[in-house]
Amino acid sequence: MKDLLSWDTNRGRAVAFCINIVSHKNSATYTIDGRHKKQSELKDESGKYNIQVDNPCTFLAQDKVKSFAEQGPQKLLYNTQKAGPKNLLEKHQKL
Repeated sequence: MKDLLSWDTNRGRAVAFCINIVSHKNSATYTIDGRHKKQSELKDESGKYNIQVDNPCTFLAQDKVKSFAEQGPQKLLYNTQKAGPKNLLEKHQKL
């Protein structure tokens, strides 16, 4: 379960919501604030706030946060860019 806080640029305020993704052997169930959603609905809703639910770097468990922060400068930059907008790493590589 992921509690998220995001900034709603359209309304100029913070928005809090909870996303729960439960993976099974060959399927997954998705809920937002306790309401069941299809995967496409989850991506649409989270995309409004630039949250990449299919990017594992977006959600770090607390034990992983420490190891992420302890990376060397180059690896930290690379992994931070991977966690950012989808085209950020590509733009940097073109530079």
